[in-house]
Amino acid sequence: ENPSWYAEVRGETIMRAVGVFPDPHMFSFFLGFGALFALSVVIFYPKRKIFSFFVFIVCSLTLFLTFSRGGYLGFLAGVCALIVVSWPKLSVKAKKLFRVSLLAATVCVFIWGGPVASRFISSFDSNEGSNAGRLEIWREVVYLSRDSFWTGAGLGNYPLLLNPYENYRSAVTSHNLYLDILVETGVFGLIAWIVFLFYCFKNSLRQIRSEEAIARVFGAGCFGFFVYFSVHSFFETAIFNPTILAFLMIAAGLSASLNHNSPLSSLRRGLGL
Repeated sequence: ENPSWYAEVRGETIMRAVGVFPDPHMFSFFLGFGALFALSVVIFYPKRKIFSFFVFIVCSLTLFLTFSRGGYLGFLAGVCALIVVSWPKLSVKAKKLFRVSLLAATVCVFIWGGPVASRFISSFDSNEGSNAGRLEIWREVVYLSRDSFWTGAGLGNYPLLLNPYENYRSAVTSHNLYLDILVETGVFGLIAWIVFLFYCFKNSLRQIRSEEAIARVFGAGCFGFFVYFSVHSFFETAIFNPTILAFLMIAAGLSASLNHNSPLSSLRRGLGL
């Protein structure tokens, strides 16, 4: 049995949605990617809005069933960020529809979303077992990173810092991507990662301001996913999962290659997309 597949909600043990992933947290990263890209299509590509809205609802509901609190925070941040950056491009009718949808979603959460709401609220309880454990791990990682602050301990060597006598490399992480990068690659590695994310956001925002609908779809979808990934990564380390890393690189590549002067952009214009 895998203990991460279960969650204690209101005194009951509930099995969490995991899909084909090793744990519900990685599954929620995948669902966040799908949900935010689907929402981007709903906003900027009306021809596919009905099917895309259906995909958004399915991905969102399934994400709720993962009971991943980091996923909840990332999803909320991603949706809010996507709507904020897209708001100037929306019609008056679309803005009214979003307000009504937000009100309906809030009512549904209060009526039927008791376990989900309870799980989300527990995210802010520092005395809750999982939260307290993470805080202790983070303190330990910060302490360990002092010995190799500039150069890091080496990729994959965080488990060896915990137990130098291990005969194999454990898959244990600090449950925080930024701290994992800091302790294994040093402060320069962390700065490089932050610069990478900065350019991902910058490229995505440029596409949202484009006059081409397809560029806005990919730009907004990538932007929303980058927000989701950045927020959820405060609580999990997803880049060690090949599938999630692949989706992140796809989003990064899309946001960069959709530049107005890129070969992909020229091909897109040639095809009339």
